[in-house]
Amino acid sequence: MSRWSPYDTDEGRLPDGMQRVGYDANTQTYSYRDRNGRYWEGTPGSRYGILDRSSSGYQPMVEASEQAVRKGKNEDWRYILPFFLLVSVVLLALFRFLGSASTPTPLVCPRNSIQYLVKSGDSCWAIANDHSATVADLLTLNHGLDCRLLEAGSELCVPVSE
Repeated sequence: MSRWSPYDTDEGRLPDGMQRVGYDANTQTYSYRDRNGRYWEGTPGSRYGILDRSSSGYQPMVEASEQAVRKGKNEDWRYILPFFLLVSVVLLALFRFLGSASTPTPLVCPRNSIQYLVKSGDSCWAIANDHSATVADLLTLNHGLDCRLLEAGSELCVPVSE
């Protein structure tokens, strides 16, 4: 046998023509409306029971308060927009910084020297020996050159033998 009963619904418990229309969580009371449009309130804390005529009546949300809610939602953008602008500026600066670092600057060699493209297996000694120079000459022409870290495809300035 099921536990459901016809008295579990509003139609079974409320008088004819009564309809439950609201609930106030602060006072824990339900609001009801009869056929004539008058409002009634239940006793606090109970769903059904003795109904008393409401002095204030149930006040559903009116258009003015709905507009205030909509206005509040639009005002949220005022606080979020500066955050998005700040993030955009940081991202643009980051992309600009990364973009400028990726463009190689052309190697400009001083007088009495030429550009040399390092090949696989080259060493500072071999490059200097092929161009009748010393490793010290290579190091003075190429500031910051580390002979242990030569890579194929990089460019160096090598002295021209006169």
